[in-house]
Amino acid sequence: MCHTRELAYQIKNEFARFTKYMPEVKTAAFIGGTKLQEDYDIIANKDTFPNVVVATPGRMNFLTREKKIRLNNIKVFVLDECDKMLDQIGMTPTPYCSLTSWLSRYYRHAPRRPRYLPSYANPKASHDV
Repeated sequence: MCHTRELAYQIKNEFARFTKYMPEVKTAAFIGGTKLQEDYDIIANKDTFPNVVVATPGRMNFLTREKKIRLNNIKVFVLDECDKMLDQIGMTPTPYCSLTSWLSRYYRHAPRRPRYLPSYANPKASHDV
């Protein structure tokens, strides 16, 4: 998950480049400002259903609330530039609320023990989160 559309497309394109010779690995970007029907079509089609999902927080939250994407099979949950992303959506964790507990509440359907891999735009922010 990442905080901007541009970053989501950049990540998706890099995955496409890395998996060029692995046709069984499919990647999709789900971002706000695009037609929901296109996202639904990608998710519903067995040939285009992604193994790797890149999304912005709002669209991912919407797709999980609408039960279009299930989070119970996630093995790794990557938060790219999570300090900027969490600031942007106004859900910055507090000292009383860890990143893992925040994610579990924000994405109630997420697995109980996923591997969270946050990256930080500001190295100092990693101490705050």
